[in-house]
Amino acid sequence: MPDSIEITDPSPEAAFDVAEPSGDFGHSVPLRPFKADARMNATLRNVLDGIIAEAEATSGRPHHKGRGRDRKREALRFLVLNLFMAWRRLDHESERAVNWTRPYVAYSRKATVYSNDPMLKAWHLPYRATIWAADLLMQLRYAEGVLGWKDEDGRGFLSRIRATPRLMELLVAHRIEQAAIAEEKAHELIEMRAKADKKGVKRRVDVSGRQEVRRLAPAVLRINEMLEAANVVLRITREERVRLIVHNREDKAVVSYLPNPRQNQVRRIFNNNSFREGGRFYGHWVQNLPRWVRATHLTVNGQPTVERDFKEFHIRMLYSLRGLPLPDQLPYYLPGWPADKNTRKAIKRIVNTLINAEDRATARQSILFGQDSIARECGLTAEDVDGMIAAILVKHAPVADDLPSGAGVRLQYHDSEIAQRVMLRLWAQGIPCVPLHDSFIVAAEHDAELDQAMREESARELGEPMPVDLKYGGEHPPVHRVAVPAKSGHE
Repeated sequence: MPDSIEITDPSPEAAFDVAEPSGDFGHSVPLRPFKADARMNATLRNVLDGIIAEAEATSGRPHHKGRGRDRKREALRFLVLNLFMAWRRLDHESERAVNWTRPYVAYSRKATVYSNDPMLKAWHLPYRATIWAADLLMQLRYAEGVLGWKDEDGRGFLSRIRATPRLMELLVAHRIEQAAIAEEKAHELIEMRAKADKKGVKRRVDVSGRQEVRRLAPAVLRINEMLEAANVVLRITREERVRLIVHNREDKAVVSYLPNPRQNQVRRIFNNNSFREGGRFYGHWVQNLPRWVRATHLTVNGQPTVERDFKEFHIRMLYSLRGLPLPDQLPYYLPGWPADKNTRKAIKRIVNTLINAEDRATARQSILFGQDSIARECGLTAEDVDGMIAAILVKHAPVADDLPSGAGVRLQYHDSEIAQRVMLRLWAQGIPCVPLHDSFIVAAEHDAELDQAMREESARELGEPMPVDLKYGGEHPPVHRVAVPAKSGHE
């Protein structure tokens, strides 16, 4: 059976409303590569045929035939799906929770954007066909929109388009359903990102012909076979569904799409044009679920689940890779600072920020003023942050040259190698395992096997077993003695 999200409330969902939405040009969502399943695609073709026939009757002339017509039709399908999904982004309960205004879809009317944007090119969305489709929908009153503009500060905004009730009534009449439409991301099994440019953008690098890809891809294929065979189900109430979609951040409601269970495959993404940096597994829908959902509402093959992760993983890895012992077994405790939960949380996040940052100034800026500011969340002053950073560098002096140094992506390579070995080892025993980077979810009955696999495979990669924590579910299995093998050669 495929993965799924099941709503447990016995009452049916409220009737779909196609009433006129309120207007807010500043409220928009980007274009996304939505796809419909085979049955819905057949219905959608009939809808598009009707729209094109209406346009031809209105204009008194047929539209282009051949390749040009196919491109226009595909662009029209692309826009209609985006307009439908933007309108139906929330269920009625979620709309009421945030006083939701149905968003516009942002798109560009500049030809150079379509020729230079790699995403638009990957989606085969050409400029002329897209503008034709947008104008056609607005001319026939299936959509409304506004051209791009600049505000008083000179900031530019893309053009906007939004479905009208007329389009939604047409789609509802043909029984176009949200459940049959999902964002499809066409990814390679192995992907590479270049170093970030001055704007912080990490562009994709074509590595399809490299020897490393041929070596790495078979393992990812095998892992995807495992994930395809597993039946992962999320069972939630309508109220919980609202909570999953609507998040509160800094006293503002932030809305996201519901995770798509059809996205149950992974790929490895490497960084900085190096096959020794990054390499973690991304793409599975469960990776987008918050912990409160995973811990209580998720099943694998009909069984409740457990999740385990590595304890204090990256700071321990820095020592292990150098063959050095930790100063003590409390890497997030600093002499002179309180040992309470909030302080430990702050120290942990500061340590990991230092590991990932390229330099100390960047790390400090992120800790104090970043979008998810550690200082703001934990109530720290700039003086507190500077004091903690100084104390961390003293306590972890043996590895201080990696704090900071951008070591995070190098450590991710090692934890991704461990993750691959854990998943393949468990699947060899017939046990499906869902990866969340350095943590793993299995059916609770396989908790002991997961615990042992994590300890032994981390020992093979790092020279010593990493301690494993139970994040939720089950009882701690018996601790296994792990023989430390010779290092794998990864330094």
